[in-house]
Amino acid sequence: MKRLSALIGGAILAALVAADARAMDATIRQSDMGAGPIVARMTACLVANRSHRGTPCPEPEVSQASDNTERVANRLARVWYFIDTQDFDKARMEIDLALGIDPADLTARHLSARLALTVGDLPRAEADLAIVRKQAPDDPDIHSTYAV
Repeated sequence: MKRLSALIGGAILAALVAADARAMDATIRQSDMGAGPIVARMTACLVANRSHRGTPCPEPEVSQASDNTERVANRLARVWYFIDTQDFDKARMEIDLALGIDPADLTARHLSARLALTVGDLPRAEADLAIVRKQAPDDPDIHSTYAV
């Protein structure tokens, strides 16, 4: 019985350590629910960039593609990079650039609203949410963000 308890305890400990290591893995985008304000969390990129220890995560390069969908996707990757490093001013600049490429992009507009909620820019959040609610009136993530 003691051996079984020790095995179970060891398995639980291993699972917790693995989960903690996964949370600090630089290759995993922050855990995101897809709605509401963005919850900032500790990431390996944040630690490396702020402490100047370890290898900082490289900033995604700006795409020179001619396809607008690809350019917006590239800007959104840069937004998430700056969110993960908790540089919300740069994240907001990047989301504005994405919306400059395609103002009707639902993903970019919704992320803009969520980022505005995160930094306390309620007029911007309300304006962006008004647009996405018209574009996708049945989207549950948009309804959840609006409910905040």
